[in-house]
Amino acid sequence: MNPALPHSPAVTKKARNNWHEQTVKILSTLAPREEMILRMHFGIGQKASTLEECSQQFSLPPELLRQTEVLAQSTAPLSSSPRSSTEVPT
Repeated sequence: MNPALPHSPAVTKKARNNWHEQTVKILSTLAPREEMILRMHFGIGQKASTLEECSQQFSLPPELLRQTEVLAQSTAPLSSSPRSSTEVPT
């Protein structure tokens, strides 16, 4: 079973808007470079890019970008309540 994603027809417009607001809020807590890397690699507000494409854009080795992504994801503030894998943040 695939979790409901923000672009899925099963997700309401309100849920998509809430997801977008939460994503922007979380990304804004990161260092600018970390935010740009996550946005570019995961296609947040733009077309998704491969790690190799990101590494060329930032003139950094792919492994360093991967480590930056892991660090950014681990430091981003998360909700204190656990969510199921199918629940969209509200």
